[in-house]
Amino acid sequence: MTQSLIRARHERMFGKGRRRKRRLQKGDDIWLALIDKMMTILDEAEHDMRAMTHDYPPQVLAEYLAGAAETRRELEAQRRDLLLNPRS
Repeated sequence: MTQSLIRARHERMFGKGRRRKRRLQKGDDIWLALIDKMMTILDEAEHDMRAMTHDYPPQVLAEYLAGAAETRRELEAQRRDLLLNPRS
């Protein structure tokens, strides 16, 4: 079985001994970074789900992938809105 990409990413992001500098950012930059992280996590979750297709019934996998596609569209719309209409 493949290693979960979500667990590996969690270790990279929140592993011990990592000190992140805090910088003052604009709200739009924070939202864009959050959307990027959510898209990455969504990609990794889809990868894990596809790798474990034999563990799930086909209808569960189809429902999950449809929900993930809808979430991806919503995140892309929010990202596009932030990039086209920046707030000061």
